[in-house]
Amino acid sequence: MNIKRPDCLGCSRCCLGLTDISEYDYNRLKEFAYKDDKGYFMNRKPFGIMNVCIFLDTDNFKCLNYDNRPSTCIEYLAGDRGCIHVLSHSPSFIIKKINDIWI
Repeated sequence: MNIKRPDCLGCSRCCLGLTDISEYDYNRLKEFAYKDDKGYFMNRKPFGIMNVCIFLDTDNFKCLNYDNRPSTCIEYLAGDRGCIHVLSHSPSFIIKKINDIWI
């Protein structure tokens, strides 16, 4: 069976869940990232009851570093397991704010 992958909604919910990055991106974005014994990660900032990517503009839900974002973000596919997980677990205040901006 062939299931059609949904188009990206442009909602930036993936920025709520993505944190791991490559060693290459860590070295490129070291000022905004950290490493520990589990790998390389983007710094997070508080937003409501959760933490979001340091590059997410929480006023308009756009990436502040879009042209230089990590490869993890470039390769992220709308509708994949991670996308669906984040969509289904987003707090209602995030969904309302995104809907207010995009709809």
